[in-house]
Amino acid sequence: MSKSKSVKLDKKDKNRALLTDTLPGDTPIIFSNDGLYINAHRYGTSSKAATFDIRDSFFQKFLEPQGRATSPLKYKILKNEVSLRTLSLIHPEAQLSMCRLYEEHSETITYLCSLSPMSIRAPKKTGNSFYSKEFEVTNKYKEIDIDTLESELSRRHASSYFAYRGFNRIYKLFDSPTYLNLEKRFSSMWMLDVANCFDSIYTHTIAWAIKNKEFIKLHVRHKNQFGQAFDTLVQRSNNNETNGIPIGPEVSRVFSEIIFQSIDVDIISSLEEKSGLVFHKDYMVLRYVDDYIVFSKSDADSKIISETISDKLSSYNLYVNDNKVKKYRRPLNTEMSNVVVRLKSVLSDFEKKFITMEKKLDERILIPQDIYRPGSLKRNLISNIKCICNDNDAGYEMVSAYVIATFSNKVMKLIDSAKHFKQKERMKKQVPHYSYNIEIL
Repeated sequence: MSKSKSVKLDKKDKNRALLTDTLPGDTPIIFSNDGLYINAHRYGTSSKAATFDIRDSFFQKFLEPQGRATSPLKYKILKNEVSLRTLSLIHPEAQLSMCRLYEEHSETITYLCSLSPMSIRAPKKTGNSFYSKEFEVTNKYKEIDIDTLESELSRRHASSYFAYRGFNRIYKLFDSPTYLNLEKRFSSMWMLDVANCFDSIYTHTIAWAIKNKEFIKLHVRHKNQFGQAFDTLVQRSNNNETNGIPIGPEVSRVFSEIIFQSIDVDIISSLEEKSGLVFHKDYMVLRYVDDYIVFSKSDADSKIISETISDKLSSYNLYVNDNKVKKYRRPLNTEMSNVVVRLKSVLSDFEKKFITMEKKLDERILIPQDIYRPGSLKRNLISNIKCICNDNDAGYEMVSAYVIATFSNKVMKLIDSAKHFKQKERMKKQVPHYSYNIEIL
């Protein structure tokens, strides 16, 4: 087995964000942006001898970015057991415009997303590599954050356009050393949620966040500034609406992240100037997209910090949802942290009942064992998950992401491990039949 190797991406491939900006997990299973990427990749490469190419003609007329207003396709997904969430799939022309913006302003975006020490999910740099244990097969399986390329291209899976710092799922924070260290230092924790965040964002605030409102008003005629270019792109992608941005695509999260970074900096400055509270010393605030988690030494300080957050958000037409404010005292066991700890234990016990591990060629491999009573095993797992939900007053939506991610990772490890067992070894060691079925998926 070869060691992990870094496979360099083609940074000149300006369209690769088409493959990852819209997450597969947020779209219907029948949808894929692969075709759009392939056609954008091939556009304009047809033979000069050809008098007419219908593909290029269609692409030029309907998809080539021309600054037109487009309407996103809106659809609904399950938010929880009783409600739905409306997401938007922006028009292909708007997606291609996004690619051009990333290509021209990626360094500006990563700089503007590096200003806040609060953010725990932000673009850090333009992605330029991914890693694989086998050089010849990279990123073999489609994941929630990664979409596929056509097999004829040099890579089977694309990495996201930006490499991110922090956590890609908020539940990972509550199972991290960062969270434990904060609990040691601070006895009070408040959790704040911005109400209707993406629906409330005023697109012009991107320019305010980059410079300031007064400066932008004085230079409103200058159209070549990055903030105005980004503002225009988001407006055009949402039928020229200035109130609200499309919910779903990663470009909207990048757009909002730039705004929130500016708000974070204002919060830190205001707290030190008006209340004498020093960031990292007297308090800590972590922000995951539009969720703020306040850590302090007392509820009085948490109240001051939360009021300041609310005040600075209001300057950008954003507001804290007072009905969702949660307050905790040490030990800082939130519903989510309790769920993660108990799920981790339950899923570990579940796996031990039919999977063993051994080392082979300096690699840990999983060996499936016989399952004698699969029905009983399944019912036991479901009952344990139900108990976790009931004990923490949580619905399945709180546990589903963690459970699916755990099972997905374990299945991929089983697939990778199956190649170590040739047919003779399988017969000799009596490796269960289902390991063979996994191997040939």
